Amino acid sequence: MILLAHLSGATEHLGFVITSSTTYNSPYNLARRFNALDHVSKGRAAVNIVTTATPAAAANLGAHEHPDRDARYRRAHEFLDVVTRLWDAWEPGAVVGDRTSGRYADRAVSTPSATGASSSRSVVRCPCPPGLRGGP
Repeated sequence: MILLAHLSGATEHLGFVITSSTTYNSPYNLARRFNALDHVSKGRAAVNIVTTATPAAAANLGAHEHPDRDARYRRAHEFLDVVTRLWDAWEPGAVVGDRTSGRYADRAVSTPSATGASSSRSVVRCPCPPGLRGGP
């Protein structure tokens, strides 16, 4: 991610795609990281979402067991729903950008994301508004 952020500053016509797993990531962290890369690259970031099929990954990341295929894909669908809601939580007009008052955004205009999915629950906004295309 850091390398791509650096490369985005040295190029103008390249897009940047990173593959990331829903099995061992949190929706908020993924949404935040990719949204930041999308800003830095001026809308040239994309994310390829996968589930982790390798049981060894569970041990590498401190999990006691690796979820079966159905559980991984259920989580992936919930995960993408939450990530999309986080990117969409900033309504048009939420960014005020008032340097005099030091006020960056009108929090009343952006809506926090929430979902009932227990494995991917998130009730906060992404820390920065969507990029040029609305999200990576």
